[in-house]
Amino acid sequence: MVIVGGAAIGLRYTKKHVTGDIDSVTPSSDRKLWAAVQRACRAMQEAEGLAKPPKVSTSAVFDPPEDWESRQVTLRLGLKNLIVRVPEQHDLAISKVSRGLGRDYAALKAMHEAKPLRLRTPWSGTARRGASVSATLGGSRRTSSCSWRRCSAMRLRTSSSRI
Repeated sequence: MVIVGGAAIGLRYTKKHVTGDIDSVTPSSDRKLWAAVQRACRAMQEAEGLAKPPKVSTSAVFDPPEDWESRQVTLRLGLKNLIVRVPEQHDLAISKVSRGLGRDYAALKAMHEAKPLRLRTPWSGTARRGASVSATLGGSRRTSSCSWRRCSAMRLRTSSSRI
């Protein structure tokens, strides 16, 4: 199962980021897997005394750079029958920037503070070239193509930190 978004940030990159749902890009056509996920959520609800089970769904918005699948990180969660992966830190950051919501920038800030994003990566000149980034500028949305180096140099509006 591949987890993306805020849950991926909280599970792998910083414990300071909390999210209310778990988004996955695992195809919903895998009925056995999703049935098992729902059973696990109900069991978690009972075990933890939650008012409702955790919300796990396929991601509505996930716009990663090209070839991101080859850089996924496997989480060691101690699960016997489930392998959980998340996007590599820089790929996840690009997907969050492309969405451009305030909470996405707050998540990026928390992730960057825990483990600073690097401007240069071994693949920064190849796989990330031409990544599509959508940003909100003055109330209007604009999509542009940029390299990882240029995208990562953008300032986070929620902080004086720079990526």
